[in-house]
Amino acid sequence: MTSNDVQGSVSTAEKRSFRVWDVPTRVFHCLLALLIPAAWYTGEESMMERHALVGQAILVLIVFRVIWGLIGSSTAQFHRFLRGPSATLAYARQLFRRPGQRSVGHNPMGGWMVILMLVLVGLQAGFGLVSNNEDDFLFEAPLVHLVDRATSDAATIWHHILFDWLLIAIVVHVVAVLFYLVYKGENLLGAMLTGRKSWTPPLPGIHTAPWWLAIATAVVAVLAVWAIGSLP
Repeated sequence: MTSNDVQGSVSTAEKRSFRVWDVPTRVFHCLLALLIPAAWYTGEESMMERHALVGQAILVLIVFRVIWGLIGSSTAQFHRFLRGPSATLAYARQLFRRPGQRSVGHNPMGGWMVILMLVLVGLQAGFGLVSNNEDDFLFEAPLVHLVDRATSDAATIWHHILFDWLLIAIVVHVVAVLFYLVYKGENLLGAMLTGRKSWTPPLPGIHTAPWWLAIATAVVAVLAVWAIGSLP
């Protein structure tokens, strides 16, 4: 049984605080929450050079999170929180029960929301690498020279469409966080910001990856995005 398999219910017994989210995962969430509005603002204001830089920074975060989801701390690893259809549906059926089940890390529905957000953000930023901006003919996306105009036009359309889908996913995510806070009494945002969650003993074991591994992963992510953006 993995640490994220451990689930419990709110109990009258005294709870203890323990660390569930590592620093790299928390920094990833905070930076992504800041960079997505920055991408929207720079795009709306036609600040295309800055928009491109923000987009590449977002890609660095996505690459980092994908790697970290394979080799990082236990609560960050995909295979520990992703569940199959039956387990996810079973969790969904008891969603409105109070107190209901609690998950150490991401719950089954939240785990799939993580994947959806990574896919939407990654694709949206990726299309941006080969998109064009008709309002600024002096600007060229980093990889627009690798595709023909028709492909670039299609990528530009999808770049905008996926941002609308991303906004819907963000709204759903925010509503879910508020639902857990108000209805189920579980502060998911607070846990992500502080890294700690209250739990009735016995406390589950959490493996935290070493800091040097997070730094190495960040360096690899930066170099990977730089290499992609520098393709001749």
